[in-house]
Amino acid sequence: MDVVVVANRSDPEPGYVGERLEALGGRLRTALREQPDRLAGAASGADLLVLLGSEWSVARPQQPAAVAAEQQLVREALRANRPVLAICYGAQLAASALGAAVERLPLRETGWLTIDTTDPVLAPAGPWLELHEDRWLAGPTVPSLATTAAGPQAFMAGRLVAWQFHPEVTQDVVARWVKEIADELGGRGVDPDALIAESADRAADARRRCHALVDAVLGRIGAVRQG
Repeated sequence: MDVVVVANRSDPEPGYVGERLEALGGRLRTALREQPDRLAGAASGADLLVLLGSEWSVARPQQPAAVAAEQQLVREALRANRPVLAICYGAQLAASALGAAVERLPLRETGWLTIDTTDPVLAPAGPWLELHEDRWLAGPTVPSLATTAAGPQAFMAGRLVAWQFHPEVTQDVVARWVKEIADELGGRGVDPDALIAESADRAADARRRCHALVDAVLGRIGAVRQG
């Protein structure tokens, strides 16, 4: 199974999602958002496209050319009936590629949260880690499969499944992300050290649930090819 992972150079780890894909025979290769001219056709011939999260914003794009190139990559994948998994920023990007609006949240959604779901296979209740500042707006092209008070948490379009939450994240990555925004979190009354400790406590269960989610979703969209 040839898997193309779209990521930022500073944050390329596919975490538990990548771990499970490799266990299923996946060969992962990375396409960098910082090289938008190389995104066109990056997934040609791939069995699966994975769009990771990012500190970038779709609502306030720092790199408009990179956003446009990744949107086009998503549209190409859908036209080719290629399976896609999209996470956090990747989900917002995918939603925008399908015509949905993306906007800033009043406050960053943070912490291990349970989601309200209408599809416990594609979007189990969790808890899942939330750490994002943007949200897409649900509509005909991106009907919500799950929500929190902050907004949509999952959608499916053809063979594309998108999650606002982070099923992939390992405790080491959580610790790094939280430390990077510790001052902001502290100013909002969120204890960074407590969030890191909670993530460590949840790591084994989060890994198990992510692996189960990958299996279930690939079974639904038919992306598994051994070898």
